[in-house]
Amino acid sequence: MLLHLFPQFFVSGITNGSIYSLIALGYCLIQNATGLVNFVQGDFVMIGALLTITLYQVAGLPMPLAFLLAIAAVALLGVALERGPIRHSRNRDLLSLVIITIGASISFRGSAMLVWGKNAHTLPPLGGDSPIFFLNAAILPQSLWILGLSLTILGLLYLFFHFTLVGKAMRAAADNPFGAVLVGISVRRIVALAFALSGALGAIGGILITPITSMSYDAGVMLGLKGFTAAVL
Repeated sequence: MLLHLFPQFFVSGITNGSIYSLIALGYCLIQNATGLVNFVQGDFVMIGALLTITLYQVAGLPMPLAFLLAIAAVALLGVALERGPIRHSRNRDLLSLVIITIGASISFRGSAMLVWGKNAHTLPPLGGDSPIFFLNAAILPQSLWILGLSLTILGLLYLFFHFTLVGKAMRAAADNPFGAVLVGISVRRIVALAFALSGALGAIGGILITPITSMSYDAGVMLGLKGFTAAVL
C-alpha cells in the first residue's frame, strides 16, 4: 500500500520542497551578506502572493504582468527594510537587528490583515487544473511550473554568483566585508541588493504556491519557518 502511494508522496514532496528552497535561498542571501536571520522572509512570501492576487483579480492586469510587478514591489520592500530600520538602528548587534525584523514581520502581518482581510485568497493555476497521471501519481501542471521555475532560478543564481562582477562582489562582501571595502566594493549596496533578491525570491515562492494552498495574511509565518528549516539544512 505504501509503495503504491510513494509516487504521489514524492511529487508532493518535490513540489513543497521547491517552494521551501526558494524561501531558504532568501534567508541564506541575507545571512551570508550580513550574518542576520531575516524573519520577514515569510512575510515577503505572503505579500508577494496577495499583491499578485490584487493586481490580477482587482486591477485586471494580465497574469505575467501582475507576477512581475508583485515581485518588483516586494524586492523594493526588502530594500526599504534594509535602508530604513535596519541600517539606521542605533544598536548594530545581531540580536537587536533580529528583533527589528521580528517587529517588521508583525507590522507587515497586521497591515496585510487590514488590507486583505482574514479570509484566504487564491490564484488560478498555471496550465489549468487537469492533472497528468504518471506512475500512479497525479501531477498538477502547477507542480511542473513550480519545479521548472525553481530549477531555472537556481541555475540563474549560480551563473549570477560565479560569472558576473556583481555576483562575485556579493560573494566577496559575504566572505570578508573589510577586504571588500578595501578593493572598492560598496558593501552597503551589496547588502541592499541581497535584501532585494531575498524579497523577490520570497514573492516568487508565494505566487507559485498560492494556486495549490491559497494565501492569507498569516500564512507566511509557517512558510517562513519551513523555509528557515530548509535554510539551516
